[in-house]
Amino acid sequence: MSRLKAERLTLGLGAQRIALLGESTRIVLEQPPDAAGFAALQAALAQPARKTWLAPRLQVCVADSLLRYWLVQPPANVASLAVLQAVAEARFSQLFGSAPAGWRLRADWQLAQPFIACALPEVLCHSVQALAQQQGWRLDGIAPAALSALNRVAGQIPDDGWLGVAHGLDLLYGLRLAGQWHSLRLISFDAVPSPAALLERLQGEARRLAVAGDSLPSSWLWLGEAGWLPRGERFGDWRSQRLGQGAAPAQALQLALGASA
Repeated sequence: MSRLKAERLTLGLGAQRIALLGESTRIVLEQPPDAAGFAALQAALAQPARKTWLAPRLQVCVADSLLRYWLVQPPANVASLAVLQAVAEARFSQLFGSAPAGWRLRADWQLAQPFIACALPEVLCHSVQALAQQQGWRLDGIAPAALSALNRVAGQIPDDGWLGVAHGLDLLYGLRLAGQWHSLRLISFDAVPSPAALLERLQGEARRLAVAGDSLPSSWLWLGEAGWLPRGERFGDWRSQRLGQGAAPAQALQLALGASA
């Protein structure tokens, strides 16, 4: 009986770097994941020639700075996925100033409560699919970094509290109240934020949301591999805790975000 197995490859796509890792593969390119970047990756894969007995499986992880995130509030009595998708597209246009043409929407669609939606650049998705096809790889999926992290810990997310997900210099943070998402924002910092700068930024967000006597949660939960995330039990006046993620983010994504591995 054959013991051959397909090599598992992970492709990390950062704003300015591409990383491809596998059991016999390590390619890191200091280029953005545009047409030139994918052409350079194809060239790197051609030297030296690679022999594979079984088609490798490819999992792709995309940095949040390349994506769009937003909350969708379903209207009452939504009866179809098509209507829900139209609502998500309208909200995208309202927030980002243009229709979502050129973007591929992802969401855990919900009829009765707010949910997180994410959009990936269509051109990036096509580039990944073309790469897999040309190399003869099986594409397992294209995963947004923060959304993947949230899905891994879905059962551990509390009904009430602030939640932050950070990879590289990207922070997706949101507020949950009574088991539902209330607010969501993505920050892509230009440099590693100091503890004081991070606290000031998030205190400002709390003040923005604290309207007319609303009582906001007094705790933060953090997940992600960014080294600048708070590690103590206090974050300003809030309680603070790092949340276990189960499976760690792909090493390829960490390399694409500039972390050593």
